[in-house]
Amino acid sequence: MWDEKMEHARLISDEHFNLIKMGEEKGNKKQKMAEKAEDEENNQLVLCIEKLQDIQDKLEKINEEARDEVLKIAQKFSQLRKPVYEKRNDIIKTIPNFWLTAFLRHPFLGNLVSTEEDHKTFKYLSSIEVEDTEDFKSGYTITFYFSPNPFFENTMLSKTYTFLEDGRPTKVTASTVQWTEGNGVAPLAEERSFFLWFSSEVNQKYDEVAAIIKDELWPNPLNYFNEDDEEKDLHEADNGGDEIVNDSEDDSNEEADEEDVEAADEEVVKDSENDGDEEADEEDLEAAGGSGNEVVKDSEDDDEEADEEDLEAADEAGEGTENEGSYDDYDLGGG
Repeated sequence: MWDEKMEHARLISDEHFNLIKMGEEKGNKKQKMAEKAEDEENNQLVLCIEKLQDIQDKLEKINEEARDEVLKIAQKFSQLRKPVYEKRNDIIKTIPNFWLTAFLRHPFLGNLVSTEEDHKTFKYLSSIEVEDTEDFKSGYTITFYFSPNPFFENTMLSKTYTFLEDGRPTKVTASTVQWTEGNGVAPLAEERSFFLWFSSEVNQKYDEVAAIIKDELWPNPLNYFNEDDEEKDLHEADNGGDEIVNDSEDDSNEEADEEDVEAADEEVVKDSENDGDEEADEEDLEAAGGSGNEVVKDSEDDDEEADEEDLEAADEAGEGTENEGSYDDYDLGGG
């Protein structure tokens, strides 16, 4: 009996163990399947990234080829523009104070050409030139050409910018202004004079000057030379608009005045009509009064006639009663 119980317990234990083992195997199998799925997903992601990188490499190669072609085109058209720029400079030289005016009318550069000395010096500025490096990306040079002047000995002043691939300037070189005796940037004007721009030091504010000259002023200086004239035309147009408004207001005022006059005339006419009515009423009253007098008069006449008739009747009555008594027996006076 004991042996049977022990055997039964062993069988139960073995069955329980097998169930546990089967559960563990199932769990391990699920874990392995999950790990396998994750590995497959990771492998798929890696393959997609590798394919995407291949595509990006191909695009970059195309972009490099495009940059090379763009550079060739830029170099070609830069050469085509040079003689046109030279012809433009020849014409500009015949216009007095062209560059001074263009600088002063530029919304940014005009604030830098601010001292009286700058104005006097810029009158001798005959031409400006902007020249890119051969590869069009490593830098450029801005050159100012001056006629002989009493302020400095230089006939030209230049500033060159050299850039990294990310566009940051790595080197800036500038001409040294050779001021004549008694001239130069005054100490009080050091913070304002444009000629401080000709310095090898990199300054954010003055770096903007180079970019603005290159990208805005140099391509079309006539646009800024004419700036005030356009503003003047706009201002005159605005004034014309004001005049139109004023004329409209005047017309409105005149119309209002005319309406007031018409209203006043109507009131006068109305008053006149009222006066006429009052006069007519007075005349009617007078006429009525006259008629009343006539009525009274007629009434009085009627009374007189009635009295006469009464007298005649009394006389007749007296004659009819004559045998009966004398006249003294009657009261003819009513009293």
